[in-house]
Amino acid sequence: MEYKLVIHGDVLEKEASDFVKNHFQNYEEIWKLYIGNKGDQTKALISNYTNDLKRQKFWEHCYTVLESAFLSFNIVKSNVFSNTIKNFSEYEEFNKNFIAFFSHIGKINDNIINAGQVLGIEINETELKNFYSARNISIHGKVIPFFQDEFGLIKFPIFYTSSSTSFGWTVKSKTWDEGCEIPHDYVSDTCENTILALLLIINNILGIFLQNIYDELKVLNAKIVFEYNSENLPQGFSGSSGYGINICTSQLPFSQSRDEK
Repeated sequence: MEYKLVIHGDVLEKEASDFVKNHFQNYEEIWKLYIGNKGDQTKALISNYTNDLKRQKFWEHCYTVLESAFLSFNIVKSNVFSNTIKNFSEYEEFNKNFIAFFSHIGKINDNIINAGQVLGIEINETELKNFYSARNISIHGKVIPFFQDEFGLIKFPIFYTSSSTSFGWTVKSKTWDEGCEIPHDYVSDTCENTILALLLIINNILGIFLQNIYDELKVLNAKIVFEYNSENLPQGFSGSSGYGINICTSQLPFSQSRDEK
Protein backbone atom coordinates (compact mmCIF):
# COMPACT_ATOMS: atom_id res chain seq x y z
CA MET A 1 0.00 0.00 0.00
CA GLU A 2 0.96 3.65 -0.44
CA TYR A 3 0.76 6.43 2.09
CA LYS A 4 -1.80 9.15 1.35
CA LEU A 5 -1.71 12.45 3.17
CA VAL A 6 -5.48 12.84 3.40
CA ILE A 7 -5.77 9.43 5.11
CA HIS A 8 -2.46 8.89 6.89
CA GLY A 9 -1.23 12.40 7.63
CA ASP A 10 -1.50 14.13 10.99
CA VAL A 11 -4.17 16.70 11.84
CA LEU A 12 -2.49 19.57 10.01
CA GLU A 13 -1.59 17.45 6.99
CA LYS A 14 -5.11 16.07 6.64
CA GLU A 15 -6.60 19.55 6.98
CA ALA A 16 -4.16 20.85 4.36
CA SER A 17 -4.52 17.92 1.95
CA ASP A 18 -6.57 19.84 -0.64
CA PHE A 19 -4.15 22.75 -0.38
CA VAL A 20 -1.24 20.36 -0.92
CA LYS A 21 -2.99 18.75 -3.89
CA ASN A 22 -3.54 22.12 -5.57
CA HIS A 23 -0.41 24.06 -4.64
CA PHE A 24 2.17 21.90 -2.87
CA GLN A 25 2.19 18.55 -4.65
CA ASN A 26 5.84 17.73 -4.06
CA TYR A 27 5.32 17.91 -0.30
CA GLU A 28 3.16 14.79 -0.39
CA GLU A 29 5.50 13.05 -2.84
CA ILE A 30 8.40 13.52 -0.41
CA TRP A 31 6.26 12.59 2.58
CA LYS A 32 5.08 9.26 1.21
CA LEU A 33 8.57 8.36 -0.03
CA TYR A 34 10.63 9.50 2.95
CA ILE A 35 8.46 10.04 6.05
CA GLY A 36 5.14 8.20 6.26
CA ASN A 37 3.26 7.68 9.52
CA LYS A 38 2.74 4.65 11.73
CA GLY A 39 -0.26 6.35 13.29
CA ASP A 40 1.38 6.73 16.69
CA GLN A 41 3.39 9.95 16.26
CA THR A 42 6.36 8.15 14.69
CA LYS A 43 7.72 8.10 11.17
CA ALA A 44 7.52 4.92 9.17
CA LEU A 45 10.59 2.73 8.91
CA ILE A 46 12.75 2.79 5.79
CA SER A 47 14.52 -0.46 5.05
CA ASN A 48 18.32 -0.21 4.59
CA TYR A 49 18.34 3.40 5.77
CA THR A 50 20.29 4.41 8.88
CA ASN A 51 20.64 8.22 8.78
CA ASP A 52 17.46 8.89 10.72
CA LEU A 53 18.76 12.10 12.32
CA LYS A 54 19.19 13.64 8.86
CA ARG A 55 15.69 12.50 7.95
CA GLN A 56 14.23 13.96 11.15
CA LYS A 57 15.95 17.34 10.81
CA PHE A 58 14.96 17.64 7.16
CA TRP A 59 11.33 16.85 7.88
CA GLU A 60 11.00 19.26 10.77
CA HIS A 61 11.97 22.08 8.39
CA CYS A 62 9.64 20.83 5.64
CA TYR A 63 6.74 20.47 8.04
CA THR A 64 7.31 24.04 9.23
CA VAL A 65 7.21 25.20 5.60
CA LEU A 66 3.87 23.45 5.11
CA GLU A 67 2.39 24.93 8.27
CA SER A 68 3.42 28.49 7.43
CA ALA A 69 2.40 28.14 3.78
CA PHE A 70 -1.03 26.79 4.71
CA LEU A 71 -1.64 29.37 7.44
CA SER A 72 -0.58 32.31 5.27
CA PHE A 73 -2.72 30.99 2.41
CA ASN A 74 -5.69 30.74 4.77
CA ILE A 75 -5.14 34.29 6.01
CA VAL A 76 -5.47 35.54 2.45
CA LYS A 77 -8.48 33.34 1.69
CA SER A 78 -10.25 34.55 4.83
CA ASN A 79 -10.67 37.94 3.07
CA VAL A 80 -9.54 39.75 6.20
CA PHE A 81 -7.57 42.11 3.97
CA SER A 82 -10.69 42.94 1.96
CA ASN A 83 -12.71 44.06 4.96
CA THR A 84 -13.32 47.74 5.58
CA ILE A 85 -11.94 49.26 8.79
CA LYS A 86 -14.29 51.45 10.78
CA ASN A 87 -12.80 51.29 14.29
CA PHE A 88 -9.69 50.31 16.21
CA SER A 89 -10.84 46.73 16.88
CA GLU A 90 -11.17 46.11 13.15
CA TYR A 91 -7.77 47.70 12.54
CA GLU A 92 -6.27 45.49 15.27
CA GLU A 93 -7.64 42.37 13.59
CA PHE A 94 -6.31 43.52 10.23
CA ASN A 95 -2.90 44.34 11.68
CA LYS A 96 -2.52 41.02 13.51
CA ASN A 97 -3.19 39.12 10.30
CA PHE A 98 -0.93 41.38 8.25
CA ILE A 99 2.01 40.82 10.61
CA ALA A 100 1.26 37.10 10.89
CA PHE A 101 1.17 36.76 7.10
CA PHE A 102 4.62 38.25 6.60
CA SER A 103 6.00 36.38 9.62
CA HIS A 104 5.01 33.14 7.92
CA ILE A 105 6.67 34.32 4.70
CA GLY A 106 9.91 34.67 6.67
CA LYS A 107 9.55 31.21 8.23
CA ILE A 108 8.99 29.67 4.80
CA ASN A 109 12.15 31.32 3.51
CA ASP A 110 14.36 30.28 6.44
CA ASN A 111 13.11 26.72 6.70
CA ILE A 112 13.23 25.84 3.02
CA ILE A 113 16.86 27.00 3.01
CA ASN A 114 17.59 24.98 6.16
CA ALA A 115 15.90 21.88 4.70
CA GLY A 116 18.15 22.16 1.66
CA GLN A 117 21.23 22.43 3.85
CA VAL A 118 20.31 19.19 5.62
CA LEU A 119 20.26 17.45 2.23
CA GLY A 120 23.43 19.22 1.10
CA ILE A 121 21.52 21.28 -1.45
CA GLU A 122 22.25 24.99 -1.80
CA ILE A 123 19.08 26.92 -2.54
CA ASN A 124 19.18 29.79 -5.02
CA GLU A 125 18.16 32.50 -2.59
CA THR A 126 17.88 35.12 -5.34
CA GLU A 127 14.35 34.06 -6.26
CA LEU A 128 13.37 34.27 -2.58
CA LYS A 129 14.97 37.65 -1.93
CA ASN A 130 12.01 39.86 -2.85
CA PHE A 131 9.66 37.93 -0.56
CA TYR A 132 12.08 38.15 2.34
CA SER A 133 12.62 41.87 1.74
CA ALA A 134 8.86 42.41 2.00
CA ARG A 135 8.90 40.44 5.22
CA ASN A 136 11.65 42.61 6.68
CA ILE A 137 9.81 45.82 5.80
CA SER A 138 6.60 44.54 7.40
CA ILE A 139 8.15 43.06 10.53
CA HIS A 140 11.15 45.29 11.26
CA GLY A 141 10.06 48.60 9.78
CA LYS A 142 8.00 51.34 11.35
CA VAL A 143 4.24 51.58 11.07
CA ILE A 144 3.18 51.37 7.44
CA PRO A 145 0.82 54.13 6.24
CA PHE A 146 -2.36 52.36 5.16
CA PHE A 147 -5.09 54.05 3.15
CA GLN A 148 -8.69 53.32 2.24
CA ASP A 149 -10.19 53.86 -1.18
CA GLU A 150 -13.68 55.20 -1.75
CA PHE A 151 -15.11 51.75 -1.01
CA GLY A 152 -13.15 51.32 2.21
CA LEU A 153 -10.67 48.77 0.77
CA ILE A 154 -7.18 48.92 2.26
CA LYS A 155 -4.19 50.05 0.21
CA PHE A 156 -0.56 50.60 1.12
CA PRO A 157 2.57 51.96 -0.57
CA ILE A 158 4.41 49.55 -2.83
CA PHE A 159 7.47 48.10 -1.06
CA TYR A 160 11.05 48.58 -2.21
CA THR A 161 11.95 44.93 -2.77
CA SER A 162 13.85 45.10 -6.08
CA SER A 163 15.43 47.57 -8.48
CA SER A 164 12.11 47.93 -10.31
CA THR A 165 10.47 49.26 -7.13
CA SER A 166 13.35 51.38 -5.84
CA PHE A 167 10.87 54.22 -5.40
CA GLY A 168 8.94 52.18 -2.83
CA TRP A 169 8.46 52.08 0.91
CA THR A 170 11.50 50.92 2.87
CA VAL A 171 12.30 49.99 6.45
CA LYS A 172 13.38 53.48 7.57
CA SER A 173 14.24 55.95 4.80
CA LYS A 174 10.74 57.20 3.93
CA THR A 175 8.46 59.39 6.03
CA TRP A 176 4.73 58.82 6.25
CA ASP A 177 4.16 61.94 4.14
CA GLU A 178 6.46 60.49 1.49
CA GLY A 179 4.57 57.23 1.76
CA CYS A 180 1.45 59.09 0.62
CA GLU A 181 3.22 59.98 -2.62
CA ILE A 182 4.37 56.43 -3.40
CA PRO A 183 2.13 54.42 -5.77
CA HIS A 184 -0.22 52.18 -3.82
CA ASP A 185 -1.55 48.68 -4.18
CA TYR A 186 -4.35 46.81 -2.44
CA VAL A 187 -3.21 44.74 0.52
CA SER A 188 -5.51 41.89 -0.50
CA ASP A 189 -4.06 41.73 -4.02
CA THR A 190 -0.45 42.04 -2.89
CA CYS A 191 -0.72 39.30 -0.26
CA GLU A 192 -2.57 36.92 -2.56
CA ASN A 193 -0.07 37.43 -5.38
CA THR A 194 2.77 37.03 -2.90
CA ILE A 195 1.71 33.68 -1.49
CA LEU A 196 0.72 32.22 -4.87
CA ALA A 197 4.04 33.19 -6.44
CA LEU A 198 5.98 31.90 -3.44
CA LEU A 199 4.12 28.58 -3.48
CA LEU A 200 5.21 27.95 -7.06
CA ILE A 201 8.84 28.57 -6.16
CA ILE A 202 8.73 26.45 -3.00
CA ASN A 203 6.99 23.56 -4.75
CA ASN A 204 9.72 23.60 -7.41
CA ILE A 205 12.39 23.55 -4.70
CA LEU A 206 10.62 20.62 -3.05
CA GLY A 207 10.82 18.91 -6.44
CA ILE A 208 14.61 19.24 -6.30
CA PHE A 209 14.56 17.76 -2.80
CA LEU A 210 12.36 14.91 -4.03
CA GLN A 211 14.82 13.96 -6.76
CA ASN A 212 17.72 14.08 -4.30
CA ILE A 213 15.89 11.80 -1.85
CA TYR A 214 14.79 9.42 -4.59
CA ASP A 215 18.37 9.09 -5.83
CA GLU A 216 19.69 8.47 -2.32
CA LEU A 217 17.13 5.77 -1.57
CA LYS A 218 17.74 4.12 -4.92
CA VAL A 219 21.49 3.84 -4.29
CA LEU A 220 20.83 2.33 -0.86
CA ASN A 221 18.08 0.06 -2.16
CA ALA A 222 15.99 1.57 0.62
CA LYS A 223 12.22 1.66 0.67
CA ILE A 224 9.65 3.00 3.09
CA VAL A 225 7.58 0.41 4.96
CA PHE A 226 3.81 0.85 5.06
CA GLU A 227 2.80 0.22 8.66
CA TYR A 228 0.04 2.70 9.41
CA ASN A 229 -2.36 1.52 12.09
CA SER A 230 -5.29 3.78 12.95
CA GLU A 231 -5.63 1.99 16.29
CA ASN A 232 -2.35 3.63 17.28
CA LEU A 233 -3.83 7.11 17.01
CA PRO A 234 -3.37 8.94 20.31
CA GLN A 235 -6.37 10.41 22.08
CA GLY A 236 -7.05 13.89 20.72
CA PHE A 237 -6.39 12.91 17.13
CA SER A 238 -9.43 10.67 16.85
CA GLY A 239 -12.05 13.39 16.61
CA SER A 240 -12.71 17.09 16.51
CA SER A 241 -11.72 17.80 20.12
CA GLY A 242 -8.27 17.99 21.61
CA TYR A 243 -6.19 17.90 18.44
CA GLY A 244 -3.48 16.13 20.39
CA ILE A 245 -2.68 19.11 22.60
CA ASN A 246 -2.89 17.08 25.80
CA ILE A 247 -1.10 13.94 24.62
CA CYS A 248 2.46 14.60 25.73
CA THR A 249 4.33 17.72 26.74
CA SER A 250 7.40 16.58 24.84
CA GLN A 251 5.53 16.50 21.52
CA LEU A 252 4.35 19.22 19.21
CA PRO A 253 0.53 19.40 19.11
CA PHE A 254 0.19 18.15 15.55
CA SER A 255 3.33 16.01 15.29
CA GLN A 256 1.58 12.74 14.58
CA SER A 257 4.18 11.73 11.98
CA ARG A 258 7.27 12.64 13.96
CA ASP A 259 9.43 10.64 16.32
CA GLU A 260 9.27 10.91 20.07
CA LYS A 261 12.11 12.84 21.59
